[in-house]
Amino acid sequence: MRCARWSLAFLWMLQGLAAIACAQTPKAPNTLWVAVGDHGRRISSTDGILWANDVLLPESVPASERTLRSVCTDGTRFVAAGGGPTTGLLLASSDGRNWEPLASPAPALAAIAATSASGSQPGTFVAAHPLGLIVSSDGHHFDHGARFPVTGHSSVLQMAQGNGEGGPRFVILGSVSLGGLTSFWRAATEDGTTLASFTQDAPPASSIAYGSGHFVAVGPAGLLETSHDGHQWQRIPTDPAVDFQQVLWSGRRFLAIGPGQAWSSDDGLAWNRAPHSPSHLLLAISETSESPDLHAWSASEGSLFVSTDLLTWKPANVAFPLSAPLRAAASLRLPHPLRQP
Repeated sequence: MRCARWSLAFLWMLQGLAAIACAQTPKAPNTLWVAVGDHGRRISSTDGILWANDVLLPESVPASERTLRSVCTDGTRFVAAGGGPTTGLLLASSDGRNWEPLASPAPALAAIAATSASGSQPGTFVAAHPLGLIVSSDGHHFDHGARFPVTGHSSVLQMAQGNGEGGPRFVILGSVSLGGLTSFWRAATEDGTTLASFTQDAPPASSIAYGSGHFVAVGPAGLLETSHDGHQWQRIPTDPAVDFQQVLWSGRRFLAIGPGQAWSSDDGLAWNRAPHSPSHLLLAISETSESPDLHAWSASEGSLFVSTDLLTWKPANVAFPLSAPLRAAASLRLPHPLRQP
């Protein structure tokens, strides 16, 4: 999976506060991180500690139209997605410094994910908006894809991509409000052009991740479900008193997080309560064979902190004020070391 959920994968904002988890540095010296957020903010780092290349969209763009909500990579380039009620916002970069604006055929892009590039063949990028999907086979040109069969005010909550037993899948979580009532839906697609499945009145999951051949979705009242294809889901028994707000894949395990409680799993099937629960929601978590030790960051407006245990936090090196909140992050491995400017 190459999307906003692996080395620095995904930002879930809660009351202006979020947190990041990343691989131990500098054990992955050829990794490039990018984080995006409000006001079209884009920042990058080659070690996960020192952040630079702070870029904002011009103030001539209405504030309601310049929020970047998600970023992903196919392993060769980043594509960030966002926008507002009237326009969609797509920006692409291969180095985290120079960004190319892309035309968006739909407004209010809420999430984006991509398959991995293979050789000279780029990955497939799929972005979700309240009414459906847009698709790119090259990370440059996007066209309309499948539409969601919903009636009412629809919202996209989160999205994940992976290759499990059911083959390549993009799985999207959403909600719809109609007549004062809110229900939840889930959609799965192989390439964004048609829906492989669409489930209305689904359990109220609000966060999803992919790893170890399984999708995992979480929500309130101990909701934790796993699926190999994004269509058939298995409920995992947990503590019904915990309202899970987030699930992430680290590269070695899942971590499902709720207030005062976290659960972990190596395979998405067998779960145990984790010894520590982060005090804040995470932007991402990563621990790989190259970087087996957990490191974490916590981000709030104007500050960025790093931790090795999710309990003790130290300031990261950010040479500019983070006046605009970050909302998402992603990373890719470079073919050669890239010096931080």
